[in-house]
Amino acid sequence: MAENLPGVGFDISNFSRNISQYGTAQTNKFIIQIPPPSILSTNISDLISYRADSVHIPGVSFETQQTHRYGIGPSQKYPTNVNFNEVSISFIEDGQSTIWKFLNSWINGIFQFANPVSPGALPSYNLQYKDSYSTDITVNLYNNEGKNITSVTMTKAFPLNLNDVTLSWSDNSNLLKVNASFAFTEWYEYTAITRRTITPPTTGQPLQINPERTIVPSPIVPSPFTS
Repeated sequence: MAENLPGVGFDISNFSRNISQYGTAQTNKFIIQIPPPSILSTNISDLISYRADSVHIPGVSFETQQTHRYGIGPSQKYPTNVNFNEVSISFIEDGQSTIWKFLNSWINGIFQFANPVSPGALPSYNLQYKDSYSTDITVNLYNNEGKNITSVTMTKAFPLNLNDVTLSWSDNSNLLKVNASFAFTEWYEYTAITRRTITPPTTGQPLQINPERTIVPSPIVPSPFTS
């Protein structure tokens, strides 16, 4: 019969103590920041922060090369590159269809498939430069106390596709949602850092230890999850 190992999480009291000490993170405490790219004149960043109801934090996978250590025998994998998958975001649409119009205008601004000035007229089918249609998308995560615990930024992001929206007269209890997938160049994670600085002593004066202060490497949206 297996024995309970001391200090390991088989003991319910140890498990409860660990949860109480380190807490948990929840999937519903986040805010997304999507500033508009330069090709768009409309800024709905505040609306998006409230209406983005689901997102996938980007992952990473290796491209690998298989080799035989001694030229024979079991093969081993060695990483040669990294790959990022596109990120899907779901939005709860507002009463004026603002988010769908915003994303549609964004995609049409990247590659003009519809004439924005004269609807129905021949579009230009012109492709813009990436710097003009890409932007940085940031996902801020918060704990149960409303403190920002980490943020993930995807650089040079742009909508890769805008999914079709299903409408039905028989469906009178669901909210209309807009779903889009975004491609990006790279992603990085950062956290607000709490740091205590030390001021070197002057002649005849003691060492001064300054109060803790929070250093934020990038603007972070104030948390709406504080009580």
